[in-house]
Amino acid sequence: MFIFFGAQCVAQEGDSARPEGEQEWQTKKNTNAFDALSTTDKTLTQTRKVNRQQLEKLKAEDEFWYVNEAPKRAKPAPKENSNSYGSFFANEWIRTLMWVVLTGVFIAILRWFIIAGNNPFYIKKPKRIKATGEKGGAAGNIFDINFDEEIRTAVAAKNYRLAVRLHYLSLLERLDALAVISYSSERTNSDYLHQLANSVYYTPFFSLTRSFEYSWYGKFWLTKDAFERIEEEFLSFTKRYLQ
Repeated sequence: MFIFFGAQCVAQEGDSARPEGEQEWQTKKNTNAFDALSTTDKTLTQTRKVNRQQLEKLKAEDEFWYVNEAPKRAKPAPKENSNSYGSFFANEWIRTLMWVVLTGVFIAILRWFIIAGNNPFYIKKPKRIKATGEKGGAAGNIFDINFDEEIRTAVAAKNYRLAVRLHYLSLLERLDALAVISYSSERTNSDYLHQLANSVYYTPFFSLTRSFEYSWYGKFWLTKDAFERIEEEFLSFTKRYLQ
């Protein structure tokens, strides 16, 4: 009995020893800490007005400089006045078009220079040199042609293109006879240029080949003066290298 009642007393003392704040929290933990404020309840709100002089004084202080004016910003540098040419070429597509045109002109000039010049790296489309001629011209194997007679006939008929061709065939016949080239009706003018590469014949023969191609395959009309200049080149080549 003493032990039982002693335990009950200790339990009662423990309950009574609980802090007062904790007991109050236990009673209020299920209640709302804040009450909703009704906009119609005028007793809970109070309108206050700021003193005008105090407001102006605050505005005048340096800490409140942003109240009446925006922060100063650096002004952009003024653009230089551009003329009409500058504004015209400022467009990107105009500049692109100009580059395309200039590139095309450069390529055309370069191609003309290579074709017109004595350039061994530029090889035209191969053309076979056959002994057959135009109507009234030489025909058959070049070794059976009397070139001096055929050339005189062509010149008398003012067929200067045929006369240039006969000069070229005569030159091939002489080079073959001297074993400088190996002639064949199946070979082309480019083949003969390759055979003469790295020789003293190459440069003058290239010039004669070009004159022959322009007049015969290009079908350029030759005047008498133009033919005589070309004929002089053939005669000069023959005199220098074949005699």
